[in-house]
Amino acid sequence: MWNSDELLSPPFRFAIVEEGLFRGAYPKQRNLRFLKRLKLRTFLSLTPSPLDDAARDFCKGNKIECIHLQVDRWKEDNVPLTYKRTVLAIQYIINPDHHPLYLHCLDGSNVTGLVIACMRRLQLWTLASTFIEYSHYLRTSGLSSDESEFIERFNKVEIVIPRRIPPWLWGGQVPFDVHPILKLKFTNLEMDRVAMEREKGNVDKRAREKEDYRRRKEELLGELLDKNRRPRTTSERNKEMKENESLRKQENALKKPERARQDAVGVKARYVFSGEYDLDDDDDYDTEDDLGLLLEDESGDEEELSLTIRALALEGVDF
Repeated sequence: MWNSDELLSPPFRFAIVEEGLFRGAYPKQRNLRFLKRLKLRTFLSLTPSPLDDAARDFCKGNKIECIHLQVDRWKEDNVPLTYKRTVLAIQYIINPDHHPLYLHCLDGSNVTGLVIACMRRLQLWTLASTFIEYSHYLRTSGLSSDESEFIERFNKVEIVIPRRIPPWLWGGQVPFDVHPILKLKFTNLEMDRVAMEREKGNVDKRAREKEDYRRRKEELLGELLDKNRRPRTTSERNKEMKENESLRKQENALKKPERARQDAVGVKARYVFSGEYDLDDDDDYDTEDDLGLLLEDESGDEEELSLTIRALALEGVDF
């Protein structure tokens, strides 16, 4: 017959998260023999109050460090955990000096689950996988909007990475230049220096890419305006603008008498067709047919002039 004192009883919702990392509910007296088998080095408590006397005596007798981060009791309409507390907990969890580590809250469900979920974000798990794992330990059928929002918004916070990291975190080494979700700060000066050099290299690379894009854009615009024209210097552009201005003034001076004549004829023709002006013997045009031919010529000139103005406008010449 089994002796109840010899039975091993794990804490409620006990589970292995990663190698050297365990989770569960608040340890009871009956759970201590089981926890002793884990050869723990750290108890990380996310509870309103520190461990009770029995648990503290157990930790003292087994040389287990007790770390307490105060977190209020879970309420259905409020998440008592803060991001600051979450970051502190994660920094203990990812430090191999604290392993094996037992992480717990009161019931091993929501508070513990949120810390693990945010740690998964550091590990670059997808949100879908994170939510599935989190839901597995819930008392209810599914996570609330407050819980999912807490996990999703765990980004852009700074996490201090210790000198050594466990093998289950990025394979034991940092594989990227910049974490896509979180800000990392390294206590290992060499790792910090490498990260800064990588970031500086990324900044220089982005600057080169931006300059290449600007230069290519100017080349394409030049080709669109004139495929046969080489890129011009500022002095060449200024010289060309002056020449264009001089030619425009000469052209205007030559066309001034002709424009005056066309304006006079155009006004007279509009009056004729509107009935406000009568042709008489003193006019240069004796019939409306002759006047119609004149207007047809005038219309052609205006259309040609309009096309010329539009073409020059594309070249930057103002009128």
